[in-house]
Amino acid sequence: MFIFKFLTVFGIIGLSWSQPFCPGNTTPFDYQECNPEIRSECPSGFTCRKTSTTNSTGTAMNLCCESGRMTISDWFTEKHLTPDIVPQTPFTLLQTITLSPASTLLNFPPIHVGDEVVVLSFPGFITGVLQSVTLSGQVNPGYVHVVTIIDPLYKPFAVLMNYNIIVGQPTQTINVTSSRFVAYLDNSASMPRMDSYRSEYVVLVYYTASQIFLDGNTPSN
Repeated sequence: MFIFKFLTVFGIIGLSWSQPFCPGNTTPFDYQECNPEIRSECPSGFTCRKTSTTNSTGTAMNLCCESGRMTISDWFTEKHLTPDIVPQTPFTLLQTITLSPASTLLNFPPIHVGDEVVVLSFPGFITGVLQSVTLSGQVNPGYVHVVTIIDPLYKPFAVLMNYNIIVGQPTQTINVTSSRFVAYLDNSASMPRMDSYRSEYVVLVYYTASQIFLDGNTPSN
């Protein structure tokens, strides 16, 4: 907090301004407000985070704050994914994911956490379908299940699940295409008509020693 004092014939008048602080007392890139709902405006090593003060409209101020020390729990909590959408935060981050090709002429490069993929040149390519997932470490033989949540905080949203992916030997890269599949598509709201759409994808990987069984009924919630 900065305090400026002005001496007049009437005495001392104190004026103060509130300085915004990034979460965890991390360093802001600058004091220009950012918008977490649009394409990232922050440089590498920083992300748009809510600070401890408000702006002129009374809403929480967002700044490009240092992200190198953020934990997985920080990411999920600040994105409002935990505890409402994902009750328990993952133990580790995925290294990369690879999407199925949008066309015979294009193979997407591996995607890292926080990357943005633009598919405006492929209007028919609406939903990103996973081709493979690379973990941060090897997984033991058993079964892997990959859950993809599209726009989890909005309506409509979608939940895609590739399950019972057989892992025969310790591996770090999981081929998602050879698996069973189930999906839930929310239709309680209509997509607003826009020139382009920006969706958020959350990819979760689960492991079980034995396969799981689903009854095939459409979930009610």
